[in-house]
Amino acid sequence: MVDEAKRANKLVDAMRSDPLGRVQRQLSRLRGLWLHNEDKSSEVPLVSKESEKPSRDWLPDPEWISGADAFDLLRLQTEPYEYGPPIARICQVISEHSGNDSALFNYAFASIPPSHDLFSDFVAGSVLWFGAVHSVLTLQDAQEIDGLERLVDDLYEWIVMFDCLRVRPRNVLDNALSHHWSVRELSLPEVKQEPIWSFPRAMAWVATRDYLALARLPAFAQPGSGPDDAVAVNGVWKYATMALGWLHTEIAYNHCNCGASDQFGFMAFKHCTCISVAWEELVRFKGGLSPDTPELVFNFQEGWLSRTLPQFRR
Repeated sequence: MVDEAKRANKLVDAMRSDPLGRVQRQLSRLRGLWLHNEDKSSEVPLVSKESEKPSRDWLPDPEWISGADAFDLLRLQTEPYEYGPPIARICQVISEHSGNDSALFNYAFASIPPSHDLFSDFVAGSVLWFGAVHSVLTLQDAQEIDGLERLVDDLYEWIVMFDCLRVRPRNVLDNALSHHWSVRELSLPEVKQEPIWSFPRAMAWVATRDYLALARLPAFAQPGSGPDDAVAVNGVWKYATMALGWLHTEIAYNHCNCGASDQFGFMAFKHCTCISVAWEELVRFKGGLSPDTPELVFNFQEGWLSRTLPQFRR
């Protein structure tokens, strides 16, 4: 009799050993789904830059946000120094667009984006192309596919360095605040009853006084034991980094008291100091801290934290 667990492990191992095959099957399923729903690649929304305007103003605020600013905003919630995750999130924002009227496009660019042979069946720059790129970039071990890392670097240069992408800011902000990538269920009673809170929860409460914000953090409140749960920097596990990236965004747009949101609008995340004020409030012996608690050092623009995070008495 065959051990089912061993059989399953062999199948999993076989799939992991063939990332290109998994990606091709995933793209094949997407093509079939889109054909079934009669989705078609609509016209690519190219917009020529005006020579008399500075490059960054070719589609100015407030109707558009640059790809570089979208990248910075979404990068807050991803691992430090990684290009792939925020680029995948940008592709997700674009691919969620519906409608073929060019006036309804949630994105525009000045040149066709770089591509890969994997996406040869999709019109480069179309909604379906962005959907396919998002699907591949979010697959486990996809970085092992030949040429995909080069595509990520090329997309980064196209989005950030060459300033060729514009996205509707509301779509980017909705994606950054939705937190749907972490929330499994909201459990307010459990959050209220826990006597010890992790650092992200303590910061969420001090900064927002909102139990809902606490309830949105459980998936990242403690480190796991799997290979994907590795610490980020000096004892801070990456899920705490991701949770704090979301919390920084949440505070800057929904709980800002320093005036950055009113003054800078969609760029508030670069200027809001409320999360630093929340940390200072914790340091003043609130939440069970002691005088010798080391200062937390963080840089949300770079996406990293240092020092091991303490636990807090509620």
